[in-house]
Amino acid sequence: MKTTNFFEAQKRADTQSTLWRILFLMTSACIAFLVGFAGAAIFKMLMASAGAELPPWNSNLGITVSLLVFCFIFVNFFVHWMKLNKVGTRALLSLTGAQRIRFDTTKPTERRFINVSQEIALASGTKLPELYVLPRDESINAFTLDLMDQKAALVVTESAIHWLTRSELQGVVAHEFAHILNSDVAV
Repeated sequence: MKTTNFFEAQKRADTQSTLWRILFLMTSACIAFLVGFAGAAIFKMLMASAGAELPPWNSNLGITVSLLVFCFIFVNFFVHWMKLNKVGTRALLSLTGAQRIRFDTTKPTERRFINVSQEIALASGTKLPELYVLPRDESINAFTLDLMDQKAALVVTESAIHWLTRSELQGVVAHEFAHILNSDVAV
C-alpha cells in the first residue's frame, strides 16, 4: 500500500493550479485571436460589399481587435478577482449566514469553542482567527476562509460545538488550523 506524502501532494496541487491559470490565459488569447480576426474579416466583407474603401489601418485590424478582446477578458477577470478580495472574508461569511462569536459570550458551547481555538493557536504558534458559528445547521462541519492579507476565519456549525466532545472539537479545530497554517485557504 502506497502512502501519500502530504507535502508532495500539496506541491502537485499548486503546480496544477498554476497550469490551470496558464491554460486560462492561453484560452483567453485564443478566443481573442479568433474573435479579433473573425471580426476583422466580417468588417472587410461588409466594407467590400458596400463598395467602400478600406481604411489605412485595415492591415492591423485583426491584431488590434484581438488585443482589445484579450484586454477586455483580462481586465474583466482582474476586476472580478479584486472585487472578491475587496469584499473579503466577512462578505463571504455573511452569505453563509455565519455569525461572529464574541469573546464575552456567556454560552458554554461557544466559550468552549473559543478556549479550544485559543489553545490550538497557542500550540501551533499562529494567530487566532476570527471565530464564527453557523447557526441552525444540523450537520457537524467546519471550514476556514482566508483572502489575501485579511485575517483568517474559522467557522463551525452550531451542531459541531453542541454535540462534539471537547477532544473531538479539538481535532476539528486543529484540522482547520492546519489549513490556515499550510495556506490551503489563501487565494
